Amino acid sequence: MSKKKKQVLISIVVVAGPKRVKKLKALLKSIQQSNYKNYEILLVDNSQKPQLREIILKEFPEVRYFGMPGNLGVLAYNLGLANARGEYILTLDDDCTLKPETLTQIVEIFPKKSPKVGVISANLYEPKRHKFIYENYLKKDLTKLCLASNAAIFRKTIFRKVGYYDSDLFLWTHEDDLSLRIIDQGYEIHLEPKIVINHYPSSPSQNLRKDMLFYWSRNSAWLNIKYFAIYFWPLLIIKNIISFSIFVIEYHSFLSIPYLLFGYLKGWLSFSHPFKKRKVLSFSTQLRYLLKYSSFSLIS
Repeated sequence: MSKKKKQVLISIVVVAGPKRVKKLKALLKSIQQSNYKNYEILLVDNSQKPQLREIILKEFPEVRYFGMPGNLGVLAYNLGLANARGEYILTLDDDCTLKPETLTQIVEIFPKKSPKVGVISANLYEPKRHKFIYENYLKKDLTKLCLASNAAIFRKTIFRKVGYYDSDLFLWTHEDDLSLRIIDQGYEIHLEPKIVINHYPSSPSQNLRKDMLFYWSRNSAWLNIKYFAIYFWPLLIIKNIISFSIFVIEYHSFLSIPYLLFGYLKGWLSFSHPFKKRKVLSFSTQLRYLLKYSSFSLIS
């Protein structure tokens, strides 16, 4: 009699943000309803809500809860990633929900990928807008990405080579930073159309938060300093300015300009901080980023 094949463990790392208890509970309930049962949930609490632990563990006792002394940004994700025991690690923002078949599809699809594929990006769907985030890419049948963002599934082994998120960034562009290191190590990031995860983002006005504008622009400068040859900096500055301008026009928010400019200048003036971590990427990775990657075009 043949032995039953051991099921792969999937670790699901979720970071709880401020004022999202209702969305967080919806996510955890959707995980419970999964067809695939060999998973663990690691919840890292950035919410600054003292009673969240009691609320969650009363209703979801299987959750591995990690409390943080405050909102420490992506350091919370790093804590979850470092403690994950699964072969595959699914990272989720707390404004997502899974479909019952999502985890089953992960364990069926990932093992068939080349070992060079270090990350699979799920196909994010926004129910409120009835829209797939990667709709344009799906129409062109393009699946090779430059960015592992929300709802990414990682091989646990890649973190030994590339490290975790840079916690100095706090938030915003942390995904860019990690993705560049992943690609530079020879790994690929694939979009998988069959793995669909629902996303319920906040209203567009959330994108106009002062802290988001500051960190996004400051970290964009730090990214340039950390990874790119000096002769590429003028082109990167032009690229950043174009990205900021498109953002201002798209959201009709000229009030965001001072915060973007202040953050960007702060980033360059604090040159010494990112320079301590400077490690210039391969020429091919730099060129790929410059030619085919921006905040609005994730396809390689």
